[in-house]
Amino acid sequence: MIRHMRKIMSVLGVALVLGAAACSDKTGDTATGAPSAAVTSAAAVASPSPSAKLVGNGKEICTAAMTMVNTADVDSFTKQFGALITARQLKNAAAEATAKKAIQDQAARWSQQLNEFQGRADDPALRTTLGTLASALTKASADDSLAGVKTFEDAARVVSPVGSAVDALQKACV
Repeated sequence: MIRHMRKIMSVLGVALVLGAAACSDKTGDTATGAPSAAVTSAAAVASPSPSAKLVGNGKEICTAAMTMVNTADVDSFTKQFGALITARQLKNAAAEATAKKAIQDQAARWSQQLNEFQGRADDPALRTTLGTLASALTKASADDSLAGVKTFEDAARVVSPVGSAVDALQKACV
């Protein structure tokens, strides 16, 4: 999970640094935007091994949390931010709604799983950290947060709290 969530942050960060705009297929009625190949090939950070300091089932929970998100999900999630930005630039309401729903659905799936892990975790600090990450994902995908995403810089700002929560989880698990 950490590796994949870091990839989200890396993809959006690289897009910001490179000044990347979403690529789009402007020949059709829908925006099919996605970050460029250079952006999506950003190197992921390796997942740490769970720490010996964790209480009870902490190692199991950390391992599960760090592996629950697959690469295809993360790629889809980041591409949807590109699609959202492109749809807004093209003023394509249908494509915007599709991208927004995809972002919200994926964040909801991750948040639900993190909340389940939180409920099962014996380690109090790990429970708190998992809850913080689930909340950050929920907030990042909320209507009011996504409403302000018009550029990759905006997207990076929206997911920044997720990155901080991912860092906290990584620290809790190493």
